[in-house]
Amino acid sequence: MDHMMRYTVHIFSGAAVLALEWPASRIMAPYLGVGLDIWTGILSITQVALALVDGVGGRRARACTQPICARRSRAGAAATT
Repeated sequence: MDHMMRYTVHIFSGAAVLALEWPASRIMAPYLGVGLDIWTGILSITQVALALVDGVGGRRARACTQPICARRSRAGAAATT
């Protein structure tokens, strides 16, 4: 896959995950309110999850150079996003 395509997929998948912050705040608002601490928790959980997934994906990408591994990695990323 072209490097530009990889970056594009990475950016849009990250944006899709970050877009879930708004519904998360709306779901939690009736129970916990919409204070700064709620938004801080939502943002930090999202950022930590993105960092962990990027780290694991980077290690897997470096470890496997065969085309079948790339297909499995893309399928796993699509399933978890």
